[in-house]
Amino acid sequence: PICYSFCTLLMPIHIKDGASVERKIASLVSGGCQCLRVISDFDYTLTKYWAPDGKQACSCYKVIEDCDILPASYQTDAKLLQKHYHAVEVDPDVPHDEKVRSMEEWMSKANELLSKSGLRKDDITTLVNAGRIYFREGMHDLMELLISEKIPLLIFSGGLTEVMLAVLKRYSIPIGDYVHFVSNTMRFSDDGLFLGLQKPVFHVFNKFAGSISDQPFMVAEGHRRNVILLGDSLGDINMARGMELDTLLSIGYLNTTDPTQLEKYMNLYDVVITDDNSLGYQLDLFKKIAGAK
Repeated sequence: PICYSFCTLLMPIHIKDGASVERKIASLVSGGCQCLRVISDFDYTLTKYWAPDGKQACSCYKVIEDCDILPASYQTDAKLLQKHYHAVEVDPDVPHDEKVRSMEEWMSKANELLSKSGLRKDDITTLVNAGRIYFREGMHDLMELLISEKIPLLIFSGGLTEVMLAVLKRYSIPIGDYVHFVSNTMRFSDDGLFLGLQKPVFHVFNKFAGSISDQPFMVAEGHRRNVILLGDSLGDINMARGMELDTLLSIGYLNTTDPTQLEKYMNLYDVVITDDNSLGYQLDLFKKIAGAK
């Protein structure tokens, strides 16, 4: 574990190439906030992987699967899908193309299952407020800093936009004008019944910036060529693919204790944070960049 001078917290931080990270940080500081934007996953990146009682916390989908509003048959079938397809997602021996096909199958089946569950728009707030979903420590301060420095944040997620917004509201997390959501938007009937997801549908392996390069906010922020990327899966590292960048610093959360996974993460991410830790490293980094102006 390494703790750089700008980071005021003692955290389990793993870095393969310290010299490269130092150069990237120096470049980010030199460019300042006006050249910076942030791309982040949501589930288990901004939110915690473990709940306070030691059990796994919820993702956007899991908070729906675990609620008692919907029929028990939905919960059973949804968990069977999760068990089958998540194993494919994380299996290092499954070829990438096969993983993509499996994620598409999973999203299609999960979408169809949820559309038959009777979920209503008004249920979202209720199930989120009762759900086991928690932000990492420092989320409120991090968002306030990004807003005050007008640093754009792209939340790029295979989760559900309406659920994410409800989670942010539950914890009174400020959003501001510089936060963009690219994720799965839920469709509801006029009387509030869930119908399905709008297209395109996003999952962990098709989230990359090149696929949304024509979005107005991407064009408007094209001059910001320094990016800090936050993710928790091996697929999240591709979120900035297709962007013209000067500096990319990637920070990954490893939420398992498998030592073989740590090596893989360190080979992909510049900085790897373990033990389901806080957002303290990023917060101190942003403070350093903002303080250099």
